[in-house]
Amino acid sequence: MGSSDKELSVCVIIPHYNDAGMTRHCISSLLGLNWDGISHKFIIVDNASGDGSGRVLKDTYADDPVTDVILLNDNEGYARGSNFGISHAVSKYDPDLIIVSNSDITVNDPDMPLKLRDIYEKTSFDIYGPDIFSTYRNAHMSPLRKSHLSTEESNSLIKRCRRRLRLLKILDKLKLYEPLRKIRRSAPYPDVPGFDRYAENVVIQGSFFVLSRGYLNAYPDGLYPGTFLYLEEDILNLRAERKGLKTVYDPSIRVDHSEGTAALQASGSRIKKYMFELEHTIESCRIFLTHYDSL
Repeated sequence: MGSSDKELSVCVIIPHYNDAGMTRHCISSLLGLNWDGISHKFIIVDNASGDGSGRVLKDTYADDPVTDVILLNDNEGYARGSNFGISHAVSKYDPDLIIVSNSDITVNDPDMPLKLRDIYEKTSFDIYGPDIFSTYRNAHMSPLRKSHLSTEESNSLIKRCRRRLRLLKILDKLKLYEPLRKIRRSAPYPDVPGFDRYAENVVIQGSFFVLSRGYLNAYPDGLYPGTFLYLEEDILNLRAERKGLKTVYDPSIRVDHSEGTAALQASGSRIKKYMFELEHTIESCRIFLTHYDSL
């Protein structure tokens, strides 16, 4: 990109499903940042929330000049829902950078926008990912991997998910999951290797990432729309590899992720949430394998 007198423009896309309070908290953390010299808009995409929270958010931000709320008629999932926001951002605001953020993300670093501008100017990234700190696991969770899953690894992941599903069904029936989870929670989760080091072309964590014009020139429609939930990160990495795009991981920016609030609310319990994740991971792996050559 290089230095320029032109003001950087940023749009933040926030897919939303249930829990207006969580999304309002996310927006509040973004509003509190230092956007000096950076034009910005926030775009909430409601995935047909069953609790009516999309309409609540629409009313809440009706007079807010920096926040748009899009209400979808159906739950389109993470990638397709995000793409509605990306399309809206590109056609209405034509931003330099598009941030895609979970609604359960909190940005506590007031200088995040300024740091993001500096990273973009220094690296000219097509895709960027920050340090993602899970407040639930008390651990750093990005980058996920050095490279996207291979077809062999995807098949192995399907097998592991199926085994875990069978086990969870037994634990659910015996009501043993919560006692075992509490024991497991007493042991610390490990940080992912390399979370504290700059890296390029790794698989970044998908709860908060940034797309530049370079990515959108290569993929004008945004994210691959074929999956409902999960594996977006691996598909993003594979698409970047195929087009020779540059992915940057730089931990000088950190965001906090409370992990799975909407899914937990929808499922009603941790074990149901975990089973939901496994089922959709299996389905996304199947799509990944079926459409690998055309993603």
